[in-house]
Amino acid sequence: MANDSFDDDQIEPIDDSGEARRKKRREFGGGLASRMNRRVQGLAPDGPGLAPEAAAPFLSSRNSHQVELLLAKRQHGQRNLFIRLGLFVLLPSLIVWFYAALIATPRYVCNFQMTYQAYQPSSNLASSLLQSDVGSSVIDSVDYGTLLYQYIRSVDLAEKVDGQINLRAHYSSHKIDGLSRLAKNASQAAFLAYWLSHVSVAEGFGGYITVQVQGFEPQFTLLLAQTITADADAMINGLGAQALASQVKSATAQLYIAGVLLKKSNDALTEFRNTRGDLDPSFAATQLATVIGTLEANLAGLRAELQQAQANMQPNAPQIVQLKLQVAALEQQIQTVRQRLSDATGSTYSNTVSGYNELLADQQFANTNYQSAQQGLIIAQANASARQNYAVAFVAPVLPDQPTLPDPMVSAFTVFLLFGSLYAICNLLFAAFRDQSGL
Repeated sequence: MANDSFDDDQIEPIDDSGEARRKKRREFGGGLASRMNRRVQGLAPDGPGLAPEAAAPFLSSRNSHQVELLLAKRQHGQRNLFIRLGLFVLLPSLIVWFYAALIATPRYVCNFQMTYQAYQPSSNLASSLLQSDVGSSVIDSVDYGTLLYQYIRSVDLAEKVDGQINLRAHYSSHKIDGLSRLAKNASQAAFLAYWLSHVSVAEGFGGYITVQVQGFEPQFTLLLAQTITADADAMINGLGAQALASQVKSATAQLYIAGVLLKKSNDALTEFRNTRGDLDPSFAATQLATVIGTLEANLAGLRAELQQAQANMQPNAPQIVQLKLQVAALEQQIQTVRQRLSDATGSTYSNTVSGYNELLADQQFANTNYQSAQQGLIIAQANASARQNYAVAFVAPVLPDQPTLPDPMVSAFTVFLLFGSLYAICNLLFAAFRDQSGL
């Protein structure tokens, strides 16, 4: 075999021009062909080698065979790719389009939007005390928008609407295609899933919700939307009614307790008055103090007159005797009045007055509490008789004039994107697995 080595002095400067690169490729191709010819000559069965003229046809035939194999393999791969795309992507899309366009029963759509409104009555002392007793601040913090959203999606509303307008019979009618029809003996879970697929709810900013209702008849679709609106309104108002009924019950209990306390305070005050024999010890003490003051003033005047008479008359003079008798009488009267300021046990009258004032304060507090409880009950009853909370459809449902679902193009395109994405993901996973396993 020829020596393919070369000396270092044969290396030429590198030229990056286009002509130089094309020259190098031709030289490389020629060297590759020469080496392949030498290999073919060495592998020839009839001798140590073949002449270049004899080896050229053999080499050309072999290369063309390999190219044909590569082309055939590529065409086979492309054909398999188109077949897989047709089976796994295009065929499901065509089936969905055919079903939506020719088989599926048309559905009517009715959209409406709802919000809630809570009435807050004017507050006063009695209502504030009542709210602190029953905890209405917790009730006021309820998010009615979330309650509406969850209630419309609940099986309770679905069953209630079914009892009102016979919803199952409409959705399981024989006029509906098999795939869109609800089974006549559907379980509660299946009925709820079907309800959620035909009644969709979305929450918006500001406390309102958007509801979309689907039906197979325009009049029934509108009736279903109106029934949902009425039931949601009844639910929201029912929550407020329960809270207000609880307030009335609590106010009634508070009034009863206040009445019992008032009766006890009145009985204690009456018993104290009967025991002391005095209707108002405080007023009596004031009167006695006034009497004592008057008597002491008269006594002081008589004593001054007596001293003047003693200075000008004999000790046994009738006028002096008379004045002495008057002074003694006043002193005795003052002593008697002072004794009345002490009770039978010897305690001072001030203790009696102090006990009486305590009982009187308890009676006045009990009376004020009872009046507040009465006012609170009146307010609670008035609030319970008035409607407090509303669920309002500020965008009311209207009668749909034509069916809008299903849309064949949208359905087919959705399936095309879904299955195309799944096919691409599976293809990438399979290629990665094949690359890792060396297949």
